[in-house]
Amino acid sequence: MLVATLAREAEGCDVVIARRDLEHLLGAASLQIPLHSAPALHITDTLEDSIEHLESRASAVTAAGIIEQTPVLWLATPGEDADVVHQTLEGQPSTELIALFNGPWPYGPTHFVTTDGPQHPPCHNLDLLTRDRAIARLRTLTWANGGSDDQEAPGKRHPG
Repeated sequence: MLVATLAREAEGCDVVIARRDLEHLLGAASLQIPLHSAPALHITDTLEDSIEHLESRASAVTAAGIIEQTPVLWLATPGEDADVVHQTLEGQPSTELIALFNGPWPYGPTHFVTTDGPQHPPCHNLDLLTRDRAIARLRTLTWANGGSDDQEAPGKRHPG
């Protein structure tokens, strides 16, 4: 989902993820890809900072009335903070939030996904990239290469 969302940046979806979760997904390569150049990616220092970022979006909407905002993909590992994460989800004013959590989630449906794919497949196909394929794919995006013309522009489909 991270790679697909960043590759479709022109379609308007932001990604919020804590640095630790990003490193868990991409390993040491997360430091080698200029992810800070991805305009749709918001990397926070901690889960708490991710929550504050989402809550500030929500308060901006409620303080100014109904404002159409960019949808957000939130990738996180709630762990022992599942109750706080759940409260954050309940406090969001719209359905423009997609949350994917790593680890146990006591508040709703859970799908156990390994490197071999979902153990109990959801009702639709879930394509997973290996870490190496995800890193290779991220490196092909224009923002990751300083806008080089021989790289793929965001929003364009890439085979595989």
